[in-house]
Amino acid sequence: MNQAVQQVINHFPSQEERIWQLWQADEDFQEVCHDYTLCLETLSRWAVAATTQQTQEYLSLRRRLEFEIEMKIENGKENHHEN
Repeated sequence: MNQAVQQVINHFPSQEERIWQLWQADEDFQEVCHDYTLCLETLSRWAVAATTQQTQEYLSLRRRLEFEIEMKIENGKENHHEN
């Protein structure tokens, strides 16, 4: 299983089916998932070494990416129900 999509599923477990649908059909969604994974990896590496400002910037980025992913999941549901 792709690490990027797994990280997103770990954060949004109740949306696993929809996440897989988006992953297979939407390259932009895949890119956001990859960005999210890179962000999480950076935060993990910086847990000890980073400055507070760096950590705060990446925590903010993580929240923005989570919001973007959530919006794509929700918008995808609406579009899926219209078909």
